[in-house]
Amino acid sequence: MTKAKYLILLMALLLFLPALSFAAEITSEEIVDEKIPKIYIDEEDEYSFFQRGKLNSLFALSLGYDSNSHLDSERNGDSYSQALFKTTFTSPITRDKKTKGILAYELMALLYGGESSLDIIKNSLNAGIDKKIGEKWQLQGGYRLDAYTYINSGSDKFYVNALYWKLKQN
Repeated sequence: MTKAKYLILLMALLLFLPALSFAAEITSEEIVDEKIPKIYIDEEDEYSFFQRGKLNSLFALSLGYDSNSHLDSERNGDSYSQALFKTTFTSPITRDKKTKGILAYELMALLYGGESSLDIIKNSLNAGIDKKIGEKWQLQGGYRLDAYTYINSGSDKFYVNALYWKLKQN
């Protein structure tokens, strides 16, 4: 009985072997319908959000004079210096690259020469999106958290939470 099973298996193999060899000779053009659009994957599409993005940074220093820093008309003004550091990471989040994700950090220090109780340090975090609309318009939106600290007056701190939307024209 086992010989019969082997003989049936061998006959089935011999019967289907030409069909298997014929299937191997079919080209992709014979299988793929030309009416179906083909999707090509760019090499960039294989990268992650952080690998595709760009990092831009800005450092600025300004000096000035505030004639009414205490909002008191009888007091003389104060000179100040302001330092700003901002770094922004942007990366496309859609295939057409018209929508970008934004992550940003900002550090600002405002130091007065005559009145140190007004010295401020601001830390800011921002996360949002930037959508290109047409050739000249952009829609931006996101969330920003600012933390202000008066560095010479004890524990005076305040926070600003903001959801924002902007429409920009280039």
